[in-house]
Amino acid sequence: MRKYVVICCAVLFCACSDMLSIFDLPESFEPPDTIKITGEPEYSVDLGALNQGEPYTLEVLGFDMSSLASGLGDGIKVYDLVYDNPSPQEDVKTFLLHYPLNFDMGGGSSISKDKFDDFNKPIAVPSISLAIPSISQKIEVSIPLSVPGVAGSQLSPAVSVPLPETSQTLTLSDDISATIKTGKLVVTVPDGVEFLHKINERDAYVDISWAGKSLGKPTKGSSSGGFTEWSYSLDGQSITTSTKITISGTIQLNKVISSLNISLQPSITCFESITIKPNVPNPSIAPVDVPQVAGVKAVIFSEISLSLAIAVTKPSGAALEGLDPTLNAPAIGFDKAKPSGNGSPMVFKTGSRTLYLDSAYAATQGKTAASQIAMAIDLGLNGSKPITLKNIAVSPNSSTDVSLEVQAIPNFVLSKAVVNPNELGLGDALNGKFPEGNGFDLSSMNSLGDSLSLDMSRVSFSDIMLHLYLDTADLPEDMDMKMILSAEYSGLTKYLTSQNGDTIDPNAKPFDPSGHGITAENKDLYKGKLPQPSLKVDMSEVFNARPSDLFLNYKMTLPAYITIALDEAAGFGALKADIVIAVPFALAFTPDPSDPPDFVKLNMLNDKLGFNDTSPDIFSRTSDSDPINDYIEFIENASITLDYNNTLGLDGVTFFIERMDGQKGSLSFPITGGNKEGEPQLSIDPAFLAYPFVPSLTIGLPIKDGKGKLALKQGADAGIAIKRIKVLINTNINHEIKL
Repeated sequence: MRKYVVICCAVLFCACSDMLSIFDLPESFEPPDTIKITGEPEYSVDLGALNQGEPYTLEVLGFDMSSLASGLGDGIKVYDLVYDNPSPQEDVKTFLLHYPLNFDMGGGSSISKDKFDDFNKPIAVPSISLAIPSISQKIEVSIPLSVPGVAGSQLSPAVSVPLPETSQTLTLSDDISATIKTGKLVVTVPDGVEFLHKINERDAYVDISWAGKSLGKPTKGSSSGGFTEWSYSLDGQSITTSTKITISGTIQLNKVISSLNISLQPSITCFESITIKPNVPNPSIAPVDVPQVAGVKAVIFSEISLSLAIAVTKPSGAALEGLDPTLNAPAIGFDKAKPSGNGSPMVFKTGSRTLYLDSAYAATQGKTAASQIAMAIDLGLNGSKPITLKNIAVSPNSSTDVSLEVQAIPNFVLSKAVVNPNELGLGDALNGKFPEGNGFDLSSMNSLGDSLSLDMSRVSFSDIMLHLYLDTADLPEDMDMKMILSAEYSGLTKYLTSQNGDTIDPNAKPFDPSGHGITAENKDLYKGKLPQPSLKVDMSEVFNARPSDLFLNYKMTLPAYITIALDEAAGFGALKADIVIAVPFALAFTPDPSDPPDFVKLNMLNDKLGFNDTSPDIFSRTSDSDPINDYIEFIENASITLDYNNTLGLDGVTFFIERMDGQKGSLSFPITGGNKEGEPQLSIDPAFLAYPFVPSLTIGLPIKDGKGKLALKQGADAGIAIKRIKVLINTNINHEIKL
């Protein structure tokens, strides 16, 4: 340290005769008896430039965050958080400590879709047998004739005899209507009666009408036992339960008879279509077993459908129309369900359905669990509803058996499953602690006290927040997770969350520094606001303890039941997590009893400047009788000035100048931001400079909420540069010399 004392005064000593000649005074001038000497010396005591002319910079942030990161393990990365236009609350210099984690949750493969393939196996349905009754009823008809002559006598030549119109009804016992494809009406008449003959070169035949339509010319068939068969084609004719048959026209006789006794009998071999009302029991279907998968409590289908195909397997080539089936399967939402559309196969559909597999879970939903799916198909073949068979060959003289084959193909579109995550082992990986090894070492934070000459027991950090980020994009939407976090250090356990856990925000975004990280001035910067975390807890108390053996215990509690998408189940094995600890440079200082009421004093400068209780007097005095006191007693006024550059990025800091012995009061002035010279020229009482004068220079932080607060703004440099301190002393010396 260099001290300068500049004494400015002038004293003139000379003979009186010389004075007369020098000043050209008249010889009558009478010399004075006394000469008064007056001067105004200025003393400039320069306490800097310091360090051989270089300004001393008070490094308030001399603490290196990278040294802290080294104590947190190799996986930690440190960022400076910066973003544009921060609010006053956000405008605090903040460091980010990023620690990535990955949880292998497991359990995904055990609940994949293929575990439920049995749902879509074809359902065995027994075949169904129907019977088409024979339509071969024989009708006996006696038609009276009026033929002259003796009965039984021969007529030669044969004579034509008109037939009176005669009607009969073919009555069937079953409710049938049909269109005949191939068939005939066989009319049996006695020999000697011709149904077809010539009159005037034209055919004359017995006209038989079937349901009002003429059957046309007959065909003569075989004769036996005194009777001859005549056949009328029934192709294309209709038949109902009661079909009217009318006989008219003329016959040719070769003997005299009083009546014509004939029989009518249909002989049908194939129906174009036949509508009947069969009465047969519905097929019995065995219940469908529900696959049981460990941990799965219910399955959710986005759609369930059943394709029902019914084919006529006997007789060959026939087809079936008009079935009106219903499906009952209450467990999956079918209650007398009708198929959609009229195509073949018929398809029954339902929307989203939940099938409950576990009784305990079903009870929580007010439902009943099912181990099997009971299914019943009502084909409507109970004698009340008609069906139509097409192109079906039949036996003309007996009933015809019809076999129906039923195919039921289910399609369970399985989308989700309700599972117990703990039974699947999903939570096993979510219970542990990190880091591995010796734990985090925060004791290096004490070096901040060394760099600032502070008692760190008075210093505390605030608002140090741990942000937990979980990449929940692949997790179920209803996964109501809770996280229990605790800090373990120095034999203590401190819960950072409630002991039962805090809820994890499912809408949080993952932490991705790749879109925000930049490097500038050899620093890794995270530019932009932090995304909303899954969970945020206060770590201030833990950091203020500054342990060397810190472990973070975590336990994620999962709900008893979660719903997972089965198409993503195979990937439901990993959970990416990130721990981001935001450390704002916001220090709180506990007041010392010796501090003034409104400030906390920080004794950072005296050690740097070499001022202490044993320092020598700043004016190099050794005692009260030092000669320099002869001049100090002439002090008219004195002031102290300070050259400094405040780049802390904060205002409200006060600079205190006092005596080391605590006597004679104190001086103070607020330090403003920027580069200042010769400020503030504080006037001091000359008594303030009394021996021994050793200055004490301290920084005062205003007290708020019981603490002195020091919070750096973003982008602020780390210090106050004290360039020069001066004590300016002005004296007024009046001294008389006797001549």
